[in-house]
Formats: sequence, structure tokens, C-alpha cells
Amino acid sequence: MEIRMPREALHKGLSKVQGVADPRAAQPILANVLLEATDKTLVLTATDFEIAVQASCEAEVVQTGRLTLNARRLYDIVRELPEETVHLVAQQEHWAGLTCGKASFRIAGMPADEYPPMPAYDAAQSIKLPPDAVREMVAKTLFAVSTDETRYVLNGVLLNLEGKTLEMVATDGHRLAQIVRDAKEPVSEPMNVVIPRKALHGLTRLLEPEVEVLEVVLQENHVVFLLPGAVLVGRLIEGQFPNYDQVIPSSSDVVVTVGRQAFIQGLKRVSLMASDKSKMVKLTMTAGSLTLASEDTEVGAAHEELAAEYDGEEFVIGLNARYLLDALGAMETDEVAIGLTDALAPGLLEPVNGGRYKCVVMPMRL
Repeated sequence: MEIRMPREALHKGLSKVQGVADPRAAQPILANVLLEATDKTLVLTATDFEIAVQASCEAEVVQTGRLTLNARRLYDIVRELPEETVHLVAQQEHWAGLTCGKASFRIAGMPADEYPPMPAYDAAQSIKLPPDAVREMVAKTLFAVSTDETRYVLNGVLLNLEGKTLEMVATDGHRLAQIVRDAKEPVSEPMNVVIPRKALHGLTRLLEPEVEVLEVVLQENHVVFLLPGAVLVGRLIEGQFPNYDQVIPSSSDVVVTVGRQAFIQGLKRVSLMASDKSKMVKLTMTAGSLTLASEDTEVGAAHEELAAEYDGEEFVIGLNARYLLDALGAMETDEVAIGLTDALAPGLLEPVNGGRYKCVVMPMRL
């Protein structure tokens, strides 16, 4: 194998795949990236068995072939190279030589034949999705995914596609995020799958602003995302996702509207005195105001009053400040509505005039 290509193109390709390689994996070769030189193309592949990412770059292929090199080391080398042509050539015993400008390296590799194959998929079965909407939906749900490995089905985001309705939902049992958008085209068969957190993190790295085409394929127990010059395959999470419709309040007895940025800044200040364990902030609604308060017997207390649209009787509830900040940070509108029923019922946060997006936060005992 021997190729020549611009340093920038190789760096861009490696940046798409190197984060998937796992240096701590039981199989040492999973710390490597597979490089395959074909006719005018260099294909880079990395996998950890949970997800696999493949990126294609244009290259001058002097000799076709395959080799594997440590992903992080190769990326670090290419990142520091000057903006000149990179010359990469395979050597004996799985080594590789790399030169760029006046810099040269000799890098140890491993047998390419030992590298795990990319899972098979049928691109003809793909469904088109709107890239901008998917980028937004992932960003507005991923924060609510559970990190508790004992609740495996909650370690991902539910993707539900029916007709032209595209929905994503994530929950960790203490909070929930749901967003609904329109798909590019209707589907004949509904799609209802749970995609792991790591696969969606990988997808966000590939979904750059200039990406105009995104397709998805369901292949047995995998989901495949097809983008220009890149493919991501993720192993689906098996199991029954909770009935989230039962958690989302259908109506609220108390609705408070408050400025989103003022709410964020107030929460950041008041939560400084909240218990490190619970992060609870007490919200008190009175006519025309929302008061935030926190107290820790060993640290102290904080209190701040915000202007709000509310004309009902006094209402008090305890909520986790970090969960509130995560939800508010995912919203973009100037104002947010807080819907409440009683002090022991879930609180509902929605952006005012901000589309079909809902965040639910479970209450805490005062």
C-alpha cells in the first residue's frame, strides 16, 4: 500500500473515526484504525464492536493495499504535520513509513487481516432523514440518557419514525426529553429502535453543518447512518423502552412563564448553595414572581427572585437544579413555560413558541 494526499484531507478523515478506537479494549487491534487504499480512495475504519465508523477520502493511490495503525498516535502525528502532501507507505512486518515536508515517521502496525469486518448492510433499504432536524433532536435528548448500566434499555435514545413523524425520546428515570419533527418522506413501515448513547455521539461528530444528505438503514440488530463520505453502524439496544406517554403531563394546573436566560443564571447562582448530593432548589411561585432558594445546613443558603408571568395562588416544589439547567440549555427561545400539578407530580418544561419539545423533571421531597 502506498498513497499520497493532502495533510488536511487525511486529518479530516482521521478526526471522524479515531474517537471510536478503544485503547483499553481486550483486543489490542481495536485501538487501531484500518486504512484501505483502493482506486483513488482511502477508506478509514474504526470500531469497538458497539459502533463502527468508516470515512472515505480522495487520495493518489500509488499501490492498493491495507494496513492498521494506532488510531490516536496516527491522528496526533497528522494533526502536527505541516500543510503539505502526506506520503504513507506500508513496510515489512506491518510497519508503515510516513513523510510530510521534512518530517518523517516509522510507525508500528498490526495485521490488517485481523481487523474486524464492517457489519453488512443494504443501502437500497435506506430512509432519508432531515440532517438539520436530526442534529437538533440528538442535541435536545442526549443529555437525558441514563448512565446506569443496570438499566440498559435507558442507555440510549428511542427513535420512532411513523408516517412523516420523526420522534426522539430519552429518559434516565428522573427526567425525560421528547422532541418531534417532520421527516423528509413518509415511511411504509414504522421504525421503533433504541440507539446507544455512543452511536449518537459519533453521529453528531459526522453531522457537520454542511451535510445535506442523511439516510438510515435498519439491519437486523444494527442501525446504519449513511452520510456523504462516511458511514456509522451502531448496535441497537434490545428491550422494551418505558411507556413515556404516561410520564408526560397531559395538562397542568399551574403554568409559570419566565425568561429562559434569567432562569438559567438564577439557578446557577442559587444552586451553588444546594446540597452536593441532591442539587435540590426550591421553586416558589407567587403572583408575578418565581423565587429560587437552596439551603445546606453545613454550607449556607441562597435566595433569588425572578420576574414571572403567574397570577395563581402560592405554589412550592423542589426540583434538581442540574436537571433544570440541562433542559433549559437545550432550549433556544427567550421564554420557557413551567407546567405543574402538585408538589409530588412531574414538572413540565416547554419553550414558549418553540415547537414540539418537552422536558419532564421529577419532583423532590422538600
